[in-house]
Amino acid sequence: MTPPPGRAVDPRRSGSLRPLGPACLLTTLEFPLLYRELRDDADPLAIGVLYARDLLLIAAAGLSATRLWRATASGRVTRPAS
Repeated sequence: MTPPPGRAVDPRRSGSLRPLGPACLLTTLEFPLLYRELRDDADPLAIGVLYARDLLLIAAAGLSATRLWRATASGRVTRPAS
């Protein structure tokens, strides 16, 4: 299903997705490289990477929820045609 004209996703307005890039990098660093330290030794570096990744994911979720709330509160969401 394609968006209506004028409603295409503008990549410059995807501010709520910006924390996902660093979160993906931290996930890639954590699971192949730091997983054993996290599982066996509870290494502070591994815990810090996990904590930072989780904070970035929470930030992305919060920003997305805020954008969705603002979009629906202002009436910018299109409703399906009946």
